[in-house]
Amino acid sequence: MKIILVRPDAIGDMILLTPTFSLLKQGMPHCYVAVLGRHYTQPLLIGNYDVDEFRTENSIKRGEFDAILHAYNEFPYVWKGFINGIKYRVADRTKILFSFLNNVDSKQKFGDIRYHEVEHNLFLAKALFDKIGVPYPEDFDPELKLIVPEKPLPFEVKEELIGIHPGTGKGNRAWLPEKYAELVNLINDKFPQAQVVLTGSRGEMLNNQKIIDLCKIKPINAAGQTDLETLIVLISKMKCLISVDTGPMHIAAALKRPIVAISPVKYVKPTRWGPYKTEQVIVRNTRACPLRCNPYKCKLSTCMDAITPEMVLKGLEKIYSGQAVPADKFKEYHIKTSANILIYDDTRDKKGKKYYDILAHDGYQVEYWDRIPMPAYLARGDINFIHIFSNRAKMIFKLFRPFVSPFISNPPVIFLQQDARDAKMESGPEIMEAYLNNGS
Repeated sequence: MKIILVRPDAIGDMILLTPTFSLLKQGMPHCYVAVLGRHYTQPLLIGNYDVDEFRTENSIKRGEFDAILHAYNEFPYVWKGFINGIKYRVADRTKILFSFLNNVDSKQKFGDIRYHEVEHNLFLAKALFDKIGVPYPEDFDPELKLIVPEKPLPFEVKEELIGIHPGTGKGNRAWLPEKYAELVNLINDKFPQAQVVLTGSRGEMLNNQKIIDLCKIKPINAAGQTDLETLIVLISKMKCLISVDTGPMHIAAALKRPIVAISPVKYVKPTRWGPYKTEQVIVRNTRACPLRCNPYKCKLSTCMDAITPEMVLKGLEKIYSGQAVPADKFKEYHIKTSANILIYDDTRDKKGKKYYDILAHDGYQVEYWDRIPMPAYLARGDINFIHIFSNRAKMIFKLFRPFVSPFISNPPVIFLQQDARDAKMESGPEIMEAYLNNGS
């Protein structure tokens, strides 16, 4: 079977698709996997034997492929798959205007806080397997895959290298240069043996230089000095990368480098876009902003002001001291740093108070209500899990959810206590596991 996956956008998006290539090859060892992407992402797949072909133009021909998987579900590519008669056209059905052009529903759950982008991508392959009768490999363990090229760096670096990527990704917000400069000064005071390097594209050279001009000890400005291949080499040498959700952060995750991830806005959550399966610390303080989050329109700096250089330094200290979250605990940690939980208890014995106390003690963002909040509050508070104790309440909150969904990136998952009677729920992680497995 010949399969083409469509992902013509950013660096991080392509990296997060690499486990899907591996899944296709493990499930169907003799299949042919092609990728349609932007030319600048091609170096990410050099040496990746799960990919047989990379192309940069939307030039699919009739009879060329048996299946097309739309990880980038936009009309020009969907139309190409349809008009060229590809037998299996796999995509999520949320793009209502042209979803009828595809014939295999991937059932991706983009609004569900329980799934990482890697998992959303794997749903594409799983839908194809289900359609053609291929069993899902039970022993499949998704991992990001990235090969470090053998290329020299254009500058000398110390053995102990700390990277900072001041640029931002889609939907995120940028710190002011003054804050990054203060962070660099703090790092140099705390870890004088380390060298700091600022990464970025050619277009970010000037912003990096503003930061450097404010620093007591000048870091390296790698912006404009590295192509993608040398950037991969540079990141592979880092003790840690400090970054928001961007391509370089996902490169670091694929290379298993420790990450301090700055995650300022409510809209972009680590649960979907955070570092995947690598040692990490997430710096986040979204409770500081009481407003509904729309980073594309918001002009306020509340969320960025709520993150201080000292908070980021503390994250770096955890990396150095071995107190960072290990790679195998990333999922639970992302939920803990992303999710806002509302426990609503309308019963006489107030059992919900027990679960509130456990979650609050374990550091989760949780609140307890004994009266039903209005939908506007659920949106403004960015509520992602609602724990309830009666079917009546479940019905009410399910009626509320369509009114909340347009205003937050992750509408609430509703968990009815009776749905997990057998679940052990004596700690924060056990309660969250029940939410993940039994919520709807």
